[in-house]
Amino acid sequence: MVRPAVRNRRLLRSGLAVLALALCSARWPGRVTVTALVSPAPGSPLAGGQCAAFPGAHQLPGAGGVVPAAWSGGGLLVPACGPVPGDGTAAARVYPYPDALWTAGYQCVEFSERYLYDRFGVMMNIPTDGDQVAAHYGAGYPGLFMVIRNGTPHRAPAAGDVLSLSAAPGFDSASGGHTAVVQSSSVSAAGNGTVTVVEENANAAGVAVLQVSDWTVRFPGFGFVEWLTTAGLTVTSPHPPQAVPGKRYSFALTATDGRPPYRWRVTSGTLPAGLALSAAGVLSGAARAGAAAAPPAGRWPVTVAVTDTRGATATAALSLSVAESPAAGVNRNLKYAEWSWRYPNDDGW
Repeated sequence: MVRPAVRNRRLLRSGLAVLALALCSARWPGRVTVTALVSPAPGSPLAGGQCAAFPGAHQLPGAGGVVPAAWSGGGLLVPACGPVPGDGTAAARVYPYPDALWTAGYQCVEFSERYLYDRFGVMMNIPTDGDQVAAHYGAGYPGLFMVIRNGTPHRAPAAGDVLSLSAAPGFDSASGGHTAVVQSSSVSAAGNGTVTVVEENANAAGVAVLQVSDWTVRFPGFGFVEWLTTAGLTVTSPHPPQAVPGKRYSFALTATDGRPPYRWRVTSGTLPAGLALSAAGVLSGAARAGAAAAPPAGRWPVTVAVTDTRGATATAALSLSVAESPAAGVNRNLKYAEWSWRYPNDDGW
């Protein structure tokens, strides 16, 4: 779990005063502590997500060459959804990932946190506004992320970075600021160019092209920008697909920005019986019957670590689920039917 962030979080605001466009105070009264990886309420989007948390929700149309709106990379696709609060759906709860704090409708923090969970397996157990995403995740996962201030020479946002934008230099504006995920970056050696971002609740398209000059990102309405970026070796695997008892399973974990070959291991938690992680980073085997009933709710949270040839190490929290085996239920029914038919004969089987 994430430890408290370096910045104090101001008290949650109540009511619907933050329904204005480009306002991303995403946290509303509700759960404030993440305790386990469990399923969210029915209809809420899961990892990767579909835009179907409530009737009328939809994927945003996109713009600037990203159509429809979605962050994509490394085999991962994270759609940006709408509508935003104010379209008659302010009471609809949306969960970025299993057991996350909820947002009212599709807001900017929902998208950034869903992306961070889907790509890196990270979670946040404290309320977070748009202008606090970079600071909170940077403080919570210092071995994985670092925060870059706008205007830093020779540092421009790169694909996969997460922007936090604020109207206040302390990144604690009353509006809650905004957050977006960088899809692509085209910045010259002189620090001039554009950055394309995917987001929710700032414009109807869900995609914006931002101007960069002298290493400074410009976003109308926000005078202060910083962004979350990976710090060296990083695990890039999404959460593994579901396993089915008795069926062969294989899923390769991936990492980037290190010096291969990589060595993998499980550092905490336990894999479902029958599955193992090789040093090469391949989850394989066949889950045994009964694994789907294991707590919590058939989900197996584990932490994996990868080490490169320089000795650099990165970790990631993964959640592997095991499905119920349809075959097991059929076999039980057949056995019962056979026993019921034979018993009257009293033939001793």
